[in-house]
Amino acid sequence: MPIQEHFDLAYGTSSGAMVILALYSLGMRAEETFTLFSQLSKRIFRGRSQLGLGLAATAYALITSCRNGRFPASDIDDALTEIFDEATMLDSQYMSSIGARIGLPVVDANTLDTCLVTSYNGAAPTYDHDTCTKISTYRVLRSEDAGSKLRIKDAYFTPHKMPGHGTFMDGGLSDNNPCMLAVQELQKMAPGLSRADHFVSIGTGISTTKEVAKADVYPSLLFGNSSLQQTVRHYWSENFDGDKKFAIMRQILAASSPGGCAGVDEWLHRFNLPVDGELPDLADTSAMGSLAEKARSYFTVSPAVRALADAALALSFYFELRPGRMPMYERGSYICYGLIRCRIPGTSPAFSKLMQKLDDLDATFQIQKQLCASRDTMSTWLDRHGNFGKPVCVRVPSLNEEVDVRLRLHGDRVLPISASPLTFKGLIDLQMLEWSALIDLHVTTSVTGKRRRDDSPLQTAKRCCLETT
Repeated sequence: MPIQEHFDLAYGTSSGAMVILALYSLGMRAEETFTLFSQLSKRIFRGRSQLGLGLAATAYALITSCRNGRFPASDIDDALTEIFDEATMLDSQYMSSIGARIGLPVVDANTLDTCLVTSYNGAAPTYDHDTCTKISTYRVLRSEDAGSKLRIKDAYFTPHKMPGHGTFMDGGLSDNNPCMLAVQELQKMAPGLSRADHFVSIGTGISTTKEVAKADVYPSLLFGNSSLQQTVRHYWSENFDGDKKFAIMRQILAASSPGGCAGVDEWLHRFNLPVDGELPDLADTSAMGSLAEKARSYFTVSPAVRALADAALALSFYFELRPGRMPMYERGSYICYGLIRCRIPGTSPAFSKLMQKLDDLDATFQIQKQLCASRDTMSTWLDRHGNFGKPVCVRVPSLNEEVDVRLRLHGDRVLPISASPLTFKGLIDLQMLEWSALIDLHVTTSVTGKRRRDDSPLQTAKRCCLETT
């Protein structure tokens, strides 16, 4: 199963955005993406042609780099056109088939505002929350008609004009690590979910060598000690330090989480390859192979990666209430009927491989902290369409009670499935089940002499639902 099919929402900046597009728009596997970019990087980062000799040539190269960037825009544009052609963010059938959404930050060249180009906004907003809109730190670019769709290759490196929107630059200038943008967008898309099941941030390497502060004599003579030079250096160190950006987001989330940092660390992950000595230049294409080998060796044996892989197995499943069987209220409690579903359809080759792996691991479910004892293996719990569907019946005193479903692996490792735990009331809202009769049922029971519970009647409400991983 390709790695991207485990994640419903993905954000990337600069080269990271190109990787996201290769995975989600083109449906490539990770190893195919590496091969593609290894080939294209030699063309993109070959540098500018020298014109003339001596001081004049040096001056020309310096001025050209300052005005138009270190590398020719034509090399980057040609490579992007070769990969994506005239495709737009809304054209990917593969992305639609797996139910994923992606976003890429860009910067308005005129106002320097942070903007988002996404695969899911279209011509109208997907959310309508005035509070979120008023306090937003960015704006979303929307396609107003079919003729002004935002092309994939228009979002990178050199400033590009997007018809009907303006001119935009690489989003790394404002959000080199776009993790906070992804968190904000997730909250807007799925306000009924308190957080993602798991959030993964991937860096491009970090040097293990501590930098020693050195006094720059010549710049100090030119600019002094309190000047534009220090401002630029501070901006560079703050904005382009992905680990620091992630640490700030972690502290913000921990401050609003009941479990603090310990609770956040259960689902928030940062993977960044430690490199001895200085990191290679970003344009050093010869270093890609050795870095890839180091990353493979380092993360293959990482306990954190292995734990996340186990969590991914559990997050392949989710719980839903059965629309045709409304909860029944009797003897002071509700009887709720549901199904444990798998996000991978039974027709997918990955489904049979997943079932085989779970059978080998002697996997089973734990419902409301009670082990689901069954002689049947996981692969036998199929509905008439060949999709996974394990029936569940739970009795709870209130619809505000949580349904807690977990997958038990290796006999002792217990992991929550997607969106678990979640209250029954929350499930009814997220599934947009119009069960108004549920209120009448309880009112009838109250009239006959049973005490009415304030939290039992469910007011119907509609919300957009996104299953996050």
